[in-house]
Amino acid sequence: MWTVLKTKLADWETDFEEVLKRERHEITQEDLDYISRELPLLRAEERASEKRLRKIDELIAKTYILLDDLKETICQKLSHGHSLAVVGRALLEEFGHKLDEGHTDGKDKIRRFLEKRFGINKKESNELFNLLEDVGIIVFKVDIVDNVKEKPMVLFEPPEEGGEDVDLLEPFYQMKESWEIRA
Repeated sequence: MWTVLKTKLADWETDFEEVLKRERHEITQEDLDYISRELPLLRAEERASEKRLRKIDELIAKTYILLDDLKETICQKLSHGHSLAVVGRALLEEFGHKLDEGHTDGKDKIRRFLEKRFGINKKESNELFNLLEDVGIIVFKVDIVDNVKEKPMVLFEPPEEGGEDVDLLEPFYQMKESWEIRA
């Protein structure tokens, strides 16, 4: 359907461009007949395309709603009846908006909290953690420490490549890792 429409629109565009390039006195009655015959068809196709696009937009919106409902249902199943909002608030109460831990340590700390708080096993806490990360309630952040953004903390020599000694020093920035809780 879309390829046929695309081809038809391209043909119309080419034909109209040819006619419109001509001087006014060069436009023949045949050209005017063609325009008067094809222009209503083009306008009808435009309205039909706009209607199809609205329907597609509606389908996309409904899909997002269904996905949100599905995520909520999965959360309730994994946390034994609690919603994403409740789980998010529990994380906020326990850790605040930011948990200053590395990736693995922070993930383990959050998962252990989920296990204790909601009485779930390790597998469920891992799935719940992944769901919370997917929906954006918890986000892992890596930032360069503010006082060294302009200059590196340490210069180091990169490892040898192919047995050759590389004498270039490369900057190494101190990183600040944390988990952000957005509930």
